[in-house]
Amino acid sequence: MRDLPARIRRRGWRAWYRAKWLLWQRREQDRVRVRCIRGLTVQVRPGLLDPAWFFSSEVLVDALGSQVRVGDRVLDMGTGTGIGALAAARAGASAVVATDVDPEAVACARGNVAGDPRIEVRAGDLFGPVTGERFDLVAFNPPWLDEGGDETHRVALRLDRSLPARFANGLGDHLVPGGRAIIVLSTAGDAEGWLAPLRDAGFRPAPVVTRHRGSELLTAWQVETP
Repeated sequence: MRDLPARIRRRGWRAWYRAKWLLWQRREQDRVRVRCIRGLTVQVRPGLLDPAWFFSSEVLVDALGSQVRVGDRVLDMGTGTGIGALAAARAGASAVVATDVDPEAVACARGNVAGDPRIEVRAGDLFGPVTGERFDLVAFNPPWLDEGGDETHRVALRLDRSLPARFANGLGDHLVPGGRAIIVLSTAGDAEGWLAPLRDAGFRPAPVVTRHRGSELLTAWQVETP
């Protein structure tokens, strides 16, 4: 019973996000927009997650700005507009591979990062596009809603329930010794559902950036190997 208020708050914020998503679809999704987040400018194609409407991208940019080390090789998973890849490159990464399962996101990201030869954008699911490769830092701003968007735009917010375990199980094979990951999670979703598989796989998550948005708390977790 002690968890009941937290569950109610989480459901309330999920409903708020769904309403915001529907409003965004009506007002914004049918045109290309230009957004500037923390000094990084990106075009947002129709149907893609808009970093000006949803704040997790801002938290990811802040975390990468503080956690990327000069010379790091970075994987920006689920890149969307490519804003995380741009943030990693600005912070000093020597090479960035940006991936996304959505073909529209891949095309959008390629356009946004075209001026930076350090960034390569690839299409594919989770670690599929980087089989056999290892990175100093893996960044992931994952979907977290059990429901979200319509059938056309579901990939940006809707959670595939297999993702947390697949991410945790594959992460170690794609990190160099001493490598780490950054994952952005919200209290409006099931943050522990992402963190528990990582702990079970032997990783140590610790918060590095937090942002309060009303009753929602967004956190960038740094995930380190034992």
